[in-house]
Amino acid sequence: MFEFYAHLDSKFRFTEEEEEEEEEGGKKDQEEQEEEEDDDIDIVMGAIAVDELGKLGWKDQHGVAGSTDLAAIMIAVVAAVACWRSVAICDLAWAFVAAWALKGISRMQSQPDAVRFPLDAMDKFLARVSEQCSWAVAASMLIAVGLVAYERRVEARAMVSKGLAEQLPSFHIDEFSVLRSSTAKAKKKEPLFYVMLA
Repeated sequence: MFEFYAHLDSKFRFTEEEEEEEEEGGKKDQEEQEEEEDDDIDIVMGAIAVDELGKLGWKDQHGVAGSTDLAAIMIAVVAAVACWRSVAICDLAWAFVAAWALKGISRMQSQPDAVRFPLDAMDKFLARVSEQCSWAVAASMLIAVGLVAYERRVEARAMVSKGLAEQLPSFHIDEFSVLRSSTAKAKKKEPLFYVMLA
């Protein structure tokens, strides 16, 4: 029994280099998380500022705080942050919520409903801007998914070229690399691709 635990311990023990890499990775993750929180805080602060300025009297003739130009700028900022987050750090949840909210603004500005929003205050320009920004965020989400798939494929090809095909996770599709490689796995005519589960 002790031999089994000793085997597990030796199998999962980190070398000093791996421990240093793990610590550096943890520091990077913490820095990225702080940057993400800064983005969230900036957007919330902008919304609070508009609300407070509205309470101080910055309203149009319909009682709506702010202006159409400021709203269009805020929509563009939210869309830009969502696109950046989806492509740069693959935060698809944040981007999805932003796209959903922008689509809601478009609906609010284009479909008349006196209960939701004053009919005279509706603006077609704002509806178009929020609709287009919503589609831009959705496109950035698709680009992010494509980038992740591409990175996984490149990683799988690198592992196959190094002769590490047996260590590939089961979610990689890499039939072309296995066909061209001279690994023992390809010579044994074992399955030529991995089933993609992700």
